[in-house]
Amino acid sequence: MGEEAIIPQENGTKSRQQPAFAHFVLIIAQCAFCLLFRSDDSLLNWLLLTVPLSISCFFLLSHTKVAIPALFFTLAYIFRIAFDLKLGMWLAIPLTIYIVLTLFIPSWREYSSWLGWGKPNPLTWMLAAVTVGISTLALILWVRLTQPDISLYAAMLPSDQPWLIVFAGLGFATLNALVEEFIFRGIIWDALGRLISPIWLILIIQAVIFGAIHHSGFPSGISGMALAAIYGALLGVVRRQSKGLGAPIITHFFADLTIFLIIFL
Repeated sequence: MGEEAIIPQENGTKSRQQPAFAHFVLIIAQCAFCLLFRSDDSLLNWLLLTVPLSISCFFLLSHTKVAIPALFFTLAYIFRIAFDLKLGMWLAIPLTIYIVLTLFIPSWREYSSWLGWGKPNPLTWMLAAVTVGISTLALILWVRLTQPDISLYAAMLPSDQPWLIVFAGLGFATLNALVEEFIFRGIIWDALGRLISPIWLILIIQAVIFGAIHHSGFPSGISGMALAAIYGALLGVVRRQSKGLGAPIITHFFADLTIFLIIFL
């Protein structure tokens, strides 16, 4: 008893930091796995569901600060392997479920604290405008230099009804911006912020995962992933400056609108 009482404060600090760091590594691993991994072998996908489920159960049983976000990533993985959904719907549906639950279950409500407009100021909008300009130029240059095959995307456009094209473009840009900002600058940003304090590390991690998820998106490939990661970092700066998602969503909307116009033209 006497020896246990005489514990240096420094050791106590380290013992508290170690679980937080372990949880930090686990939530990153789970997030990356659920958002990025999918095998052509359906049975393997379902067998590997035990990985995010185990992490979620561990977080729940240990009352970790990121237990609810961990459940979201697991749910997203289930939608990814269970349904053949396009245009990010495998993310949009579980995201909607997550938001509804966190808003209506009192004990979960704190996990929707990231869901806010923020406090953008003139500097925020200047950064947003610069980000829009950089992303637009980068996308145009990427298309001209890499000459990607966009026939798959072009085939989705309702070419016989022009008014539907406008509706489709605005709908795509809005939905995609909302979904990706809610997940990356919302859920992931908030989850990492519950475990660590260096904002630059949070910014880098969410940007890297954001870039990786675009391997088969638009832009695609290694160069597309690099561009998306840089763009994710810029959106992170806008999010940090505005302390909310309003400015990042608007900024992201214009990039997605550029993508739609490139495909259409």
